[in-house]
Amino acid sequence: MNQLVKYDAARHALEIASTVDEAKSIKDKAAALQAYARQRADVDMERWTAEIKLRAVRRIGELSKELDKAQGGRTDRLSNNAVTKSKEKALKRAGITKMSASRFERIAEIPQEEFDAYLDKKAKNKQPAKYTEVINKVSRARNAKNIPATRQLPANSFTVTDKQTVIECDALITDPPYGILKQEWEPEDAGAFALEWLARWRGCKADFIIVFLSQRDLFEARYTFDRCLLSHQFQQLLIWHYPNNKSPQSRQMFKQTWEPIFLYRRRDSRKEIKVGAGEWGNGLNDFDCHVAAVPQSNFNGANAKVHPAQKPVEVMRWLINATTRPGELVCDPFAGSGTTGIAAVQLGRRFHGIESDSNFLELARRRINAYGRVEQSLDGAVSDENETGSVEAV
Repeated sequence: MNQLVKYDAARHALEIASTVDEAKSIKDKAAALQAYARQRADVDMERWTAEIKLRAVRRIGELSKELDKAQGGRTDRLSNNAVTKSKEKALKRAGITKMSASRFERIAEIPQEEFDAYLDKKAKNKQPAKYTEVINKVSRARNAKNIPATRQLPANSFTVTDKQTVIECDALITDPPYGILKQEWEPEDAGAFALEWLARWRGCKADFIIVFLSQRDLFEARYTFDRCLLSHQFQQLLIWHYPNNKSPQSRQMFKQTWEPIFLYRRRDSRKEIKVGAGEWGNGLNDFDCHVAAVPQSNFNGANAKVHPAQKPVEVMRWLINATTRPGELVCDPFAGSGTTGIAAVQLGRRFHGIESDSNFLELARRRINAYGRVEQSLDGAVSDENETGSVEAV
């Protein structure tokens, strides 16, 4: 009951907070209490303090935006400069950097109903609200809005559908859910889920089946794959190594800076792994390890993040280029935001993706149309303006 009283008092204090300093003070107190609750393993206290901290962040964003109106709506340059200096002074006094203020303002732009729905969902699942989750969600939404509108690619270059029909292809390349993210679409039993989809797709007759995995399930997954893919055999364990921009999952372990990729070959296939002579030096190779660029450029254009589990386009280009030839068909039964499709079409392959989430399905179509142009650079510049056509679902 005491915690409930403190929660209600903090909510009320935020509602009447009229300055950035007041809201920042509430945020700092909530953060201190949250750390204390975490030390005591008091999950209830940690949840409500995390919620108050996030609500305070949003309130700071609202008040920060209101500082822009401090000069009574005047729009001349001198008054705008005065507003900027006044705002910077107020933020500095509260101990808030420009970057933090910008992020807080972005959270304040989230519709109130959507913001409350996120907090309600966290409370229902008995999980603490997280600032990083919200800001990442805002960033993904903004990136999705910034996908350029372009002419559609030819209808025969790619399809993205929600129909789960298994089709024959030259390569199956996918990043399936494997239970390591706290997302609605993650399976409760990753092993059973893998058995189900592998059993359906083992008849696709692909020369190669290439699947991203987690370090955690690496050895158990190998056993599952061998049981299901009787027409294929394990050939290699590939590595995607990404040492940049990586925070530790836990201070009790080493940072995880690589992900394993299973490469299975159809038993009667003699297809070569190779890169055309003219393609060397373009980030394409036939090494068994792909190392992320330094610094990793995954924040704009085709690599602007719009999906929680999104992989860089360069990684998919690496796999597709080495295992398929122009004109061949690449399938991805877990298309997500369409990154595999972007890479396939860029390299002159055909693509068939399946995505059950209607929002991501439409997003995948938009991204492939925007970034899947042949000879297009990864910064989003489109070089071929003559391609036309429509995209049809299979």
